[in-house]
Amino acid sequence: MTELGIRDENLVVLEVADIESAQRMCFQGSPSILVNRKDIFTGIEPTGFSYACRLYEFDGQQTGVIPKEVIRKRLMEY
Repeated sequence: MTELGIRDENLVVLEVADIESAQRMCFQGSPSILVNRKDIFTGIEPTGFSYACRLYEFDGQQTGVIPKEVIRKRLMEY
């Protein structure tokens, strides 16, 4: 965010403490990043939920981390 000039007051960090919170928030698993209610990985607003670790696939490899360059690119698109 600092590299892109996005101010901290535009960031909201939410703790998902239990499965009920995950369901209420349509949480997709950890880690998840939403911008304007849209998931930066799928590009859509979540509807279902998952209370688990989240796996992503980049270049045919599964990982539990969204690469920094992917986050930067997606943030620039918004």
